[in-house]
Amino acid sequence: MIVLKKLIDKGVNELSFTMKSLVYKSNPGLFDLLNFDDDNIFLEPLLFTYFKAEDPLITLEQILYGYIEDHLKPEQIPVLSDNNGMVFIPRFGYFKTDLRSSLVHLIKSGDNYKLQHQHTELPYVFEDSLFIDSTSIEIYKYKLEIFGFIFNDIENHNRFSEINIVNIDKNLVKMINKAVRFIKEYHPVYYSLLSKTAKGLYLFEYDPMLMYSFAGIDAHGVSFLNMQKYNNEIFFITEFAHQFAHCILNAILYDRTKFFSIHFDTAMTRIIGNIHDTRTLDDAFHGLFTTCTSGLILNTALASNIFKDDKQHELIGRFVDNYYRFQTGLDDVEIDQVFTKKGRYLFTYLTNQLISLYSDKLALLRKYDTTGQPFVFNYPLFKKNNPTKCQVNA
Repeated sequence: MIVLKKLIDKGVNELSFTMKSLVYKSNPGLFDLLNFDDDNIFLEPLLFTYFKAEDPLITLEQILYGYIEDHLKPEQIPVLSDNNGMVFIPRFGYFKTDLRSSLVHLIKSGDNYKLQHQHTELPYVFEDSLFIDSTSIEIYKYKLEIFGFIFNDIENHNRFSEINIVNIDKNLVKMINKAVRFIKEYHPVYYSLLSKTAKGLYLFEYDPMLMYSFAGIDAHGVSFLNMQKYNNEIFFITEFAHQFAHCILNAILYDRTKFFSIHFDTAMTRIIGNIHDTRTLDDAFHGLFTTCTSGLILNTALASNIFKDDKQHELIGRFVDNYYRFQTGLDDVEIDQVFTKKGRYLFTYLTNQLISLYSDKLALLRKYDTTGQPFVFNYPLFKKNNPTKCQVNA
């Protein structure tokens, strides 16, 4: 993974520069209040969403207010409450009011704040932003309307209002922190890559047969995780290795023309002739990348031997299930026809990593039955088909 460091650094710089340009063009006065040299400011996920959405339902000042140093914060800024009366400011917190979907003003007076609507002060209850321990990854506590169009693009048969947001309680935060601590301690190389792009965690609950966990450039840096009641820190370890890997790759592939010799949105069915493959070339490459990162992290977790009983058993199931995702469709591609030299190098590197990872695990793989597993791994089903718990040296 060390070979990815230069690639991601270049991509992160390019993404940040693009956001700097967009912020400056949109609001030069606001731009002047920000630290131009701090790329993390301009990698704020809601900036990507703001400039993509037709109606962002949030102000630019509101998105960036939490990044302005206290002594530079303006006396007042325009903010929008959502349809629940919430005013959310990233990196800052939540103002809960009874005024829905309205333009109000946030006014700073010393260390105190007030909200004002049409010259009338609004009562509110305030909650601080929440972060994963020792990181800058924000755990979003409540439903954010600005993400609505992203969900609708993914599952256009359902309304955003039907998505259930997971209650962020202490036990859940504990699980999340344990998962991140594990990755940081046991796979510091991947953690360093994750830290360059990971900015937010948004947990929702929905039928996993209809909507998967996901991450995308429209909220770059955010992992949207579809969490079921039986999930634990093994789920988070796996999804951080998968979904945040999408963010890492989106940064690496910032200029896709340097990696693909044909258009990255070319349908795979046109490339390999499989009419059942509905993905694009870009989708397939993301599949290869996330299969690689997931396999490496799961292998590390198994080898650590710190997880016991059902958690160790679940790790085995996820590791085995990940193997069967190895066939991404790219194995049937004439790589010289779709990749540039740089793309071929990355493709070959990832493929070799996976081959090396699983080549000596065939005996282990044959022990377990993954029959009937849906696209989203289901541990209760795996446990039913593989009731024997065992410790393995993966």
